[in-house]
Amino acid sequence: MENIFAGGSNSPIIYPSMFPKKILRANGPYLFDKSGKRFVDLWMGYGALLFGHADEVLNKAINRQLKRGTLYSSESVLEHQLAQKLIKSIPCAKKVKLATTGSEATMYAVRVSRGYTNRERIIDISGNYHGGNDVLMPSVGVPKKISSFIDYVEFNDLSSLESKLNDNHAAVILEPVMTNCGCILPKKGYLRSVKRLCKKNGSVLIFDEVVTGFRLSPGGAQQLFGVTPDISTFSKVLGGGLPISAIVGSKKIMDCFEPKGKVFFGGTFHANPLSVSASLSVLPRLKGKDVYRLNCAADNFRRDLNDFIVDKNLPVQTTGIKSMFSIWFEKSEITSAHQAKKINPNKYKNFIQSLISKGICFSPSQFETCFLSTAHTNIMEEISAKIKSTILTNH
Repeated sequence: MENIFAGGSNSPIIYPSMFPKKILRANGPYLFDKSGKRFVDLWMGYGALLFGHADEVLNKAINRQLKRGTLYSSESVLEHQLAQKLIKSIPCAKKVKLATTGSEATMYAVRVSRGYTNRERIIDISGNYHGGNDVLMPSVGVPKKISSFIDYVEFNDLSSLESKLNDNHAAVILEPVMTNCGCILPKKGYLRSVKRLCKKNGSVLIFDEVVTGFRLSPGGAQQLFGVTPDISTFSKVLGGGLPISAIVGSKKIMDCFEPKGKVFFGGTFHANPLSVSASLSVLPRLKGKDVYRLNCAADNFRRDLNDFIVDKNLPVQTTGIKSMFSIWFEKSEITSAHQAKKINPNKYKNFIQSLISKGICFSPSQFETCFLSTAHTNIMEEISAKIKSTILTNH
């Protein structure tokens, strides 16, 4: 692989020794490598696959659209249907823009917030990841940091946010639940207080729901926690495995985009009919019994693991919400990236390598989140048993 792909892989965090080589196919909760060996997948396309691999409903929608064309270069009936459904389900959504990737969505969200406020600076949360664009990356491996107009504060740290936020800041952008530094939940009242500070300062509040959107609830984390941002971005589950993203928000901010406004927005594959058809097959199922059963099973799964850890008095913990979870080889409560980054990664590395030998693919970094799908619901006990035995031998 190293001789073919620049840097050794198409991913910055997947190494051949930490993940099965050359996946040939996938179905339900499983990956199959070229030798036919089967692995339980607990990463699920970075969280995009809420209904598992090769989902029949999704496949039917895609195959139906294939016969109708894959790229129109014009507005389609489908994208209007999708926009209407997004507005109906997401609390902050009054206007919609459809893009292709989560990276683009967050880039456009920041761009329109700067255009709307006529301010330059942005406040971001340490440990949050908003895509691989120069604007929002703390470091892109170049000599001069391009994102020099970004200020960082820790998650759950209101005093730091209040001290830094000023009238030069166009926006505060954050993941309402941290998912790119492990799964870290907001403290009670934190999100509401961030919204209050943004409103007081005239700054746009952006929720990056690329991961949490449609996984935590049909209306995202904002619906679950009852806090409505000014703008929000969605991807992952929205496409069910196909590339699509959405930027949604208030009319006065979203209308700053072209052609009505002055803020540029464009892309050849935005609102691609195949991806939109996939989204239209995903959204109606979010309130179904399969997702309800998944979330109940996932709650029991995490509770069972934590009870096991407490019973054995192990320096380990499980964090998570709904169908997302992380395992930490640390006993102290983790509420920010600052705390997470103090944890020695070697135990986690040994842990996931042991799991791979048992046929389970965990997230390849302790700063990634694991995801369950409706396809995992009936094999939770098997997964739990293997994780428990691996924790015991690696703590």
